Amino acid sequence: MMPKLKRSRDLLLVLAIALLLAGGSAHLDATWRQPLFFAHLGAFLLWQPLVAGSRRMSPRDALVVAGGAALATLFLNPWITLIWTTLVTALVGGRVLDSGAREQRWFYLGVLFALFAFLFSLVLPDLLPTELRDTAITPAARRFIETGLGFALAGLLLAAWRIKPKSN
Repeated sequence: MMPKLKRSRDLLLVLAIALLLAGGSAHLDATWRQPLFFAHLGAFLLWQPLVAGSRRMSPRDALVVAGGAALATLFLNPWITLIWTTLVTALVGGRVLDSGAREQRWFYLGVLFALFAFLFSLVLPDLLPTELRDTAITPAARRFIETGLGFALAGLLLAAWRIKPKSN
């Protein structure tokens, strides 16, 4: 039973990262960014490695988490995306060091690489002034990076499906 749970947690991580990358896409209509970011937060909370998943939240804790997610989604801008992506990258980086199986470490390294690529090639240029943004990364390069990240996520999805988690 435990290996199946771990596999589904890896699949949840890939789903959360895919939603984050889709919400950061420049070609996406701005009306879809906030719902995708909110869906990413939900998938991330299901995956989160900090608190035991079996522990029930108190109504007060649930209200604080839901309020924080709603505020972050409502005021979503490149700075919030930068801070959040950095935090997710740090948590995934911690999982790289924590995982014991070699296949699992490679999986988390792949997710970490996708997050770094997203952070440095798509999030950071959005912080530049508008007149510098297109010279920092051209729309054609942005599309190429987004396509490459999409293929990387497809590969990570297959890897998450095929990894045999260590049984505890």
